Amino acid sequence: MQTKQVFPWQIRSGVLLCVCTSAFAADWTSYLNGRERAGATTAVLVPDLHPAWTYRTPAIPQKAWSGPRDAPIEGHKMRHRVDFDASLQVVFRGDRAWFGSTVDNNLYCVNADTGKPLWVFPTDGAIRLAPSLAHGNVYFGSDDGFVYCLKETDGAVVWKMRVGPSDERLLARGRMISRWPVRTGVLVDAGTAYFGAGVFPHELIYIVAADAQTGKVIWRNDTISQQNAGRNDLSPQGYLLANDTTLFVPSGRSLPVALSRETGKIIFQRKYSWRTDAGGVVGGTKALLGDGQVYAGGPHHFLAMDQKNGGVGESYIGGRQMVLSNDVAFLVDGEKVFCVDRVEHARASREKQKWFLKARNDRSDPKKLATAKEKIKEYSGVGVLWQVPAELDGALIATRNHVVAGGVDQVRMFRRDDGTVVWEQKVNGRVSGLAATDGRLSVSTETGHIHVYTSTPRETAQQWPAENSSPFADGQQASFRHAAEEILKLSGQTSGFCL
Repeated sequence: MQTKQVFPWQIRSGVLLCVCTSAFAADWTSYLNGRERAGATTAVLVPDLHPAWTYRTPAIPQKAWSGPRDAPIEGHKMRHRVDFDASLQVVFRGDRAWFGSTVDNNLYCVNADTGKPLWVFPTDGAIRLAPSLAHGNVYFGSDDGFVYCLKETDGAVVWKMRVGPSDERLLARGRMISRWPVRTGVLVDAGTAYFGAGVFPHELIYIVAADAQTGKVIWRNDTISQQNAGRNDLSPQGYLLANDTTLFVPSGRSLPVALSRETGKIIFQRKYSWRTDAGGVVGGTKALLGDGQVYAGGPHHFLAMDQKNGGVGESYIGGRQMVLSNDVAFLVDGEKVFCVDRVEHARASREKQKWFLKARNDRSDPKKLATAKEKIKEYSGVGVLWQVPAELDGALIATRNHVVAGGVDQVRMFRRDDGTVVWEQKVNGRVSGLAATDGRLSVSTETGHIHVYTSTPRETAQQWPAENSSPFADGQQASFRHAAEEILKLSGQTSGFCL
């Protein structure tokens, strides 16, 4: 039987502290539903959800980067910090859904309730991040080095831009990509589209702001790689974030870098020791904004930095996924799902970190070490409103009435007010993507599946592509095999890549 610990509390009324109103809409138009990537929506989910359709990729998606290392660091198991493309992330508007594929390089527009394809747009590289919807258009980048703006209705090209200086290609994990692939997604806000290209600082990287409707470049920062005698390690990867004045760029395994939205110039680029200032390993492509802070994710916790200057120390929030909504935060850490009062828990986390450092310094003194451990335990529970045991840590979102969390082969829905489990479902693979609109939930897994559930019961959930679909239908296997043999014979090659 499942048990839960409930703390007496009352949600305070008041203004939304962490997200602007654009992030709170019934549609889900960008990754984690807004420029802050806070993961919350005003949509309402009923606990009586039913399978509507499933999409599966022809092969299991492969991440852009391998890892993490198998060996633990100082007793801590490492986790992938550049896994923004672990699954196919979905966005919704009205009765349509869109997602890109890292397997077949296509951008799909489908019926949101049946999964039936409405149009498909091919690119020459993997589409690794969720598209963004704005101005009646869909925006996304590809490993082919281009940013695309298509009409939502039919996929017609509005504008496209090759971000790098030329169409040079290279091999990356067995696939051809641009030397300057677009791996930031496209953030559209206040009429401007922001994106980056390039992953190797010594080969130049680019951050660009363009008019969202015309593609006309407003500014292009192509000088970052040359800064500090060519040692600037900014590698723009993951989902961009923004407030009214600042653009935040996740940077590979480093902390997010802040740029001026007006000029594209760097405002701050911080580095903190994970043994002291950062409170543990942090940095990577996971980040969100709230409370005037940039919450940079790591394998086990979030480090808060001031959005204005990157100053560190406001809080060290334990958890692998976090959602900010109203004056609370929801978190998962692989052992539990829990809800905290953001102000109280952040304040206590600073005290907890102080005692953590004391425990490290006094580990040779049993008495002092015992006192430090008691203090760490004491401050860990401050501000916790409820918590429920659950081995979920892959994805987390919050709706107006529920919290949804995913893990290995499963997804669960919890009541916001006390954590009671009201719905759960088995899925294929580890969940690393969630999105919700009124009465609709999508679950993306690392095996290449998208499972969509709705409040309308169906006799049979649709599956796309159909079970019997195959690129070698009607006995064509023999002809393809013969063609391959002829190509190898004529070329005389016995190793390498076929393009």
